[in-house]
Amino acid sequence: MRYLQFRETTSSTSTLGFRVDAIRLADGVDANCPDAQALKKITTEERVGEAVLQYVQGRLVLLQSFLKSLLQLRTALEACDAFLTHAFIRTSLLLIYSDATNNTSLHMIDLSRAYPAGCRLSHRVAWEAGNHEDGYLTGLDNLIRILERLASYRARRDRVLM
Repeated sequence: MRYLQFRETTSSTSTLGFRVDAIRLADGVDANCPDAQALKKITTEERVGEAVLQYVQGRLVLLQSFLKSLLQLRTALEACDAFLTHAFIRTSLLLIYSDATNNTSLHMIDLSRAYPAGCRLSHRVAWEAGNHEDGYLTGLDNLIRILERLASYRARRDRVLM
């Protein structure tokens, strides 16, 4: 437990409720993405935004598509009794896109670590010993906010360049 708490303080987990573990682009794509070790040490919203922009290669269409999927996921999770009664500590979101078609997909993964909490959770309360809260929706809210900011910025920038 001490190690997990320490690791959270050296990443964006303690401030944003999530961290970026990896970025993988298609072979031959040079986007200067940070390696996995560097990603896990990102602690600020600005750096997370930079990593996301590198992953989507600055493409507004991808930001908008991922944002739409994240908003749909949040709506579905907030209405799902199974989600609200289970803890999802150390689970992940996997964001995938096709370079050729700009199609995106979003997947919840690493669910083997999820477990019944024995009570209803908000997923927005800070974790304390015994409360089973995981901050899942806090992390999702923050990721959505970051993508909204990036998409808004890219859209304004693209209009100016036209």
